[in-house]
Amino acid sequence: MENHKDIEREYSALWLTAAIDKDTEMQARSWARTALSARPLYDPISKGTGVPWFIVAILHKLQCNGDIGRRLADGLPRREGTFEQDAIAAIKASEIGGHVSWPFWRILWAMEKFNGADFGYRAHGIHSPYLWAGTSAYETGVFVQPGVFSRTIPARWRLGAAVLLRALVSVDEKCLDCDLPRPGHASSAPVKTCAEPAKEYAHLAGSGTIWSASVAAILVAVRHLEASFGILPQFAVDQGSIVAPLQTLANAVKDRFDIVSGAIILVLLAVVIVRHARDKQQLRRALKCSPT
Repeated sequence: MENHKDIEREYSALWLTAAIDKDTEMQARSWARTALSARPLYDPISKGTGVPWFIVAILHKLQCNGDIGRRLADGLPRREGTFEQDAIAAIKASEIGGHVSWPFWRILWAMEKFNGADFGYRAHGIHSPYLWAGTSAYETGVFVQPGVFSRTIPARWRLGAAVLLRALVSVDEKCLDCDLPRPGHASSAPVKTCAEPAKEYAHLAGSGTIWSASVAAILVAVRHLEASFGILPQFAVDQGSIVAPLQTLANAVKDRFDIVSGAIILVLLAVVIVRHARDKQQLRRALKCSPT
């Protein structure tokens, strides 16, 4: 697992900023009222796994659309055993339980992990639709089959786990025994998004060499490109590394060919600016050295 503080900041920032339209909110609240009335179905599973009942309820909605005749692991029709037995086995196999406390970040982390222990959506620079479908934090992009990702196809989930969790709280604010993010709280500090990319690489630009200035200009262009496509918040920023942003650009180009022209323009613009600065510097030196 990533550093839980980074996870907490990411989830908190999205919880506070991801917008939900009224129709989606109404659908989610309707489900929440049904889930609250069905709590006796989920409590034994919670007791058998150590996972809060509302997580079981949300997973049941996402995996089986609330159908107790389907398997929690994959949503396929169940051929043997009871729903309780099957759900306990699936949750134990996912290894999301076994925690004494369930703070906000762990609730979302557990459900994202249940959807895929490799957290595969992060590698493609999008927020997991399993959590954020139905909010402004997600538009398209889904694994159409194991290991095969499409950036243009929307996920089948219309209501992600975060939407359902928010609906539960809105219907019964006491159903969660944890503090939720609120504006101004320390845990809700935004994930670093490099809103000022020039500052991030200022140490390169000011080092006095053409190579360093070129690298800085290109990285600034990459950062702006990342920000334009909304994929940067998924990546932790390493001040000393130039591999991560370049790898991010490579992934974006591979998945969305239509951004190649934009990338080329940005990089060429950066090169032109650097060469112009270099030419002016050389001209100034030449004037200083010329006889009067």
